[in-house]
Amino acid sequence: MKNLLPQTSRSQTPQFETSSASVQSSASVQSPAASSTPNFIQLVADEHRRIELTESGDYVVELTGAGAEAEITSRTLVTATDKFQLSVTVRHLASHTKAKTKLLGVADGQAHLQLAGKIIIETNCADCESFLTERILLLSPTAKAQVVPDLEIKNNAVKCSHAASISYIPAEQIFYLMSRGLSQTEAKTMIAGAFLEQ
Repeated sequence: MKNLLPQTSRSQTPQFETSSASVQSSASVQSPAASSTPNFIQLVADEHRRIELTESGDYVVELTGAGAEAEITSRTLVTATDKFQLSVTVRHLASHTKAKTKLLGVADGQAHLQLAGKIIIETNCADCESFLTERILLLSPTAKAQVVPDLEIKNNAVKCSHAASISYIPAEQIFYLMSRGLSQTEAKTMIAGAFLEQ
């Protein structure tokens, strides 16, 4: 398979390169023809990359060389009857690798949003750090959401954690913003925007 990741410069201080990972953009993704096959993103030794996932699908980020670091984010808003499903697996295949994965979503109307994150640290991979956050904010009682965190840690000499939550928009926040002159729609939009920017 051809690796579509551009080479990055190596330096003493981590320099992150930002790229969107979506099949239809100039993405840092190997995009197979079959939609059921995951999109692979590989980072080699000392490579540092920020990856923003903008489309639904299955993604596998592999940290294959010592010193590789990845910051993976997804910020998704689904409305009406939209459906969005995102699965991200981070595989640590070398020691001294780091990853931060943050998957955020907002669902309104009758939309359905599913975020699934998985961290795999292999047996021979010591001194790895990997953190997973999955959070969904529901703007409507008819919206549906699911978060699925999964950790598969095969080495005890690592730092690893996850956090997952689904919550409704706080009524007092809506009330406060409406008392300041915003409409209910404007208040929801402001709160959703702030949630996705965290």
